[in-house]
Amino acid sequence: MKPEAWTKRLKRACHYYDARAHFLEGRFTRALRETDVFLVGHPKSGNTWLAYLLALVLFPKQADQITLANLRRFIPDASSRDHVIAKHQQLSNPRTFRNHQPVYSERYHRMIYLVRDPRSVLVSLWHHYRVARQDKKARVEEVVDKYLMHDRFDVWMHNLDRWDHHVTRFALSPATTSSLLLIKYEDLVHDRHHQLDRLVKFLDIKITPESLNTAEERGSFKAMRHTEERHGVEHFRKLQSSGEPFIRSGKIDGWREELSPATAGRIEQSLRPVMEHFGYL
Repeated sequence: MKPEAWTKRLKRACHYYDARAHFLEGRFTRALRETDVFLVGHPKSGNTWLAYLLALVLFPKQADQITLANLRRFIPDASSRDHVIAKHQQLSNPRTFRNHQPVYSERYHRMIYLVRDPRSVLVSLWHHYRVARQDKKARVEEVVDKYLMHDRFDVWMHNLDRWDHHVTRFALSPATTSSLLLIKYEDLVHDRHHQLDRLVKFLDIKITPESLNTAEERGSFKAMRHTEERHGVEHFRKLQSSGEPFIRSGKIDGWREELSPATAGRIEQSLRPVMEHFGYL
């Protein structure tokens, strides 16, 4: 047995992991504010885009400083590590955090859930996977099949709930949160101004029409691609060095150009009930 396995076995025997989980939950609970908002969505659903829009809405006086590269300063990333909100006491209310995979979602007071057509999600995931794993030969069919094979996707992101389980667990469960704002990626593409207005009302903040217009304009894909070219994107150095952009077309039905009918059909068959619920089928 490898030394790492012995160490894990010893930690389990000493209840280290239980004690650590209890400690981290306590840290999260003590740091949580009633005004905190959590932006949740399966990866590649447009989370960075919506977080960028939220930053522009919440910090209008600092709009000129906000880029895709320093987004964490304004909308921290707490993915799978809810307890890190304790490190951001300096942020003014309402604090907003991103979280792909919440740990204590039942304790959240307010959540914004972003949902996107899983066919588009998986195409975007495939593009990111190829760069993150430095495997340019990976075919979309292979990545999709690996993804659909299990309830959790561990090939690229550890313990990621599959799309249908993720949406059901965090957006459709009444135990998730007392206040939920659901935003469809496709609605954000069609009418960014209306969705921004919904966000402002949900956050219960005051914002000038000029600031709202600024957020709308800077949130276009063209404007964000320009921002990426000038400043880069947080976390994605491999993408930048590969020459592939993080901000791509943002097309709603772009999956039709990259998925074969057979591959799209496998996605639809596996995820049908939840896709039908959101009108994707």
